Amino acid sequence: MEKIKKYLPKFRPNWRGALPVVLFFGASFLLVAVFFGLQFVMTASVITVLFQIRHARYNSWGYLFRQLVICEALALFAMIATLDTPLSLLLNFTIPFALVFLQSSQFVPKGYFASAMIFVFLQFMPPEPKDFGVQLEVVLVCWVFLAIVLKLYPYLQRGKKQAKPTVQTLHTGLKQLSQILTRIADGETDGDFSKELYKLEDTYHRMAYQMQTVFQKGNHGKKCFDMLAVMFQRSFYLVRDKAWQQDEVQQNALPRLTEVAELAEEASQTLNETDNTELIAKARTLLEQREMPEGRVRIFYRSCLHMLILICHTYPATKKQNLQWFGVDWQETWLKFRRRISRHSIETRFALRLSVVLTISCGAMAISHANHVYWFPLNAFLLLQPSFEDSEHRLVTRPIGTALGCLVVALVEPFLPTVPMQFAFAFLMMFFMYCSTPGTWVQPIFSTSFALILASMSMQDNTLIWLRIAYVITAVLLVSVINLFFFPTTKEKQFALNIRRLFQLHASYWEIARRSLSQNVDLHEYNELLTEFHMIYAQCREYIQKELPGETGTVYHELLVTLWKTFSELEQTAYLMQTGSAEREEYPALMDLTIQLQREIFPPQPTTPSIALHRDFHDKDLTYVLTQYMRNSGHLRSLYSQVASNTLILKKKELARKSKPPVERVV
Repeated sequence: MEKIKKYLPKFRPNWRGALPVVLFFGASFLLVAVFFGLQFVMTASVITVLFQIRHARYNSWGYLFRQLVICEALALFAMIATLDTPLSLLLNFTIPFALVFLQSSQFVPKGYFASAMIFVFLQFMPPEPKDFGVQLEVVLVCWVFLAIVLKLYPYLQRGKKQAKPTVQTLHTGLKQLSQILTRIADGETDGDFSKELYKLEDTYHRMAYQMQTVFQKGNHGKKCFDMLAVMFQRSFYLVRDKAWQQDEVQQNALPRLTEVAELAEEASQTLNETDNTELIAKARTLLEQREMPEGRVRIFYRSCLHMLILICHTYPATKKQNLQWFGVDWQETWLKFRRRISRHSIETRFALRLSVVLTISCGAMAISHANHVYWFPLNAFLLLQPSFEDSEHRLVTRPIGTALGCLVVALVEPFLPTVPMQFAFAFLMMFFMYCSTPGTWVQPIFSTSFALILASMSMQDNTLIWLRIAYVITAVLLVSVINLFFFPTTKEKQFALNIRRLFQLHASYWEIARRSLSQNVDLHEYNELLTEFHMIYAQCREYIQKELPGETGTVYHELLVTLWKTFSELEQTAYLMQTGSAEREEYPALMDLTIQLQREIFPPQPTTPSIALHRDFHDKDLTYVLTQYMRNSGHLRSLYSQVASNTLILKKKELARKSKPPVERVV
């Protein structure tokens, strides 16, 4: 009873959020049923998932057209998979693997879901081969309906056209940057300000990451958000670094940051997609003034001006790029492929699990001709989740909800003698299903009731109930075995892999920095690694706060913060190298140093002796940041030696004995 009382207050906002989805499903269901027949109504279900995901977002015609191509291709593959068992086994292994690999990541773990659902669900009620063209036509009609509704929805919801994210957000970000720089110039460095800066950095890194795809060609909007995130990250590091704050000379240089703040404020109002020459000229004029004292503030001042110049150059390219529906940077795609195809990759591990589950369940469906056998792969697909813990939770809640749903149908069905009454009840259950939270025991009650009532129209006995329960239990057993024995990825294992990846990203960044001495390196290569580092860092930070209380959590938190400090110093070193701070005759020594530092950081070895900086470079700023990096790197090695023996950090049973609550940390 207490759980029901707790759930009721959430129902009203869920109801309001679910109403557009329910209306869309009802309309698309009727559209398909009336013009093509009930055999094709599964298409309405899968197209509704796309609407549910995208209706609150900006949707360009280019994106919608790509979705049409993907949907038609997946529908075709789904139909081919139903022709015979070997094709079913082959395609149900390769297609889900490719979808997870290309559309998901550990930061967007369910990016595969809508596409995979189209491929899997359209196998459940396949048409005859002669009607394959009709199925593709149904997908096209549903896509046209989806595109029209998605384009009209912003007008209906807000009364005005939805702005493009790049246009809408970039000017806001520059305004926020101007305010932040003004506060730093006024000497604000307290903990609350640090938290605010971290949230801004996190926001823009996530925006940049959401615009990222495996196949991309220089996404200029993403580059702009990347550069904003980098400036907030540098601001955060400046505020958190206490070393320079004790230096009176550096403190006296702070008011100069108001010059950059004024330029950022002007850019927030005048930056445009045609000509930013005046802004660029003002930034270059400020860069030519070299009377600032050397040190952390000067490095920060100049780096922000360089980033503003790059934004002014990059932003006009977004207008041209909006017209490009397709464009693939194959070199970058290959690099991403190499980074992901690894047994340590979260994407690869889950892609293999999903492929095995669907190969077995859909293979059983292809071999067997039992009634409603498609409920087996349907439940297996929904039970298997990227998160091990989420999947384990569903293995408990879904059977409970299914049993309760079967009970509801057994009690209600005698009072639904006519087909209209059955349809009305089914749609009521569907409405409640969309109002419920996925993964809870509540949602399967309504989804089971919806499915059983519709199925009972063609099969009038209690066999359906037992079939539903049997297929759910079979799916639970299959997913349980795969989760336990086939590339399991628990929170502890993922944390260990994340820590390893943070070290690896240091080495990758050093490699790019070294290449910048001999060739031009596109900014997006740096930004890709910066974004990935931040996203993994945020996951590690969250895990430590929730799962590692006490002294162990303190040690890992310090390790994580030191990793962040070294990466910040590395990022500024690479920036100085790229902007020509090193003299030409210093390149050989600098290249040798970067090779040594790259080998030192990954794979991490606590017993490796620290590298010392045996010479000063002509540019004092470069010498300064390298010295800071090596100091933090030595401390990092000391911390790593304390945790190197804990490959899976701590067992949960050991954590349970810790009574000390987690400490709230800024970074």
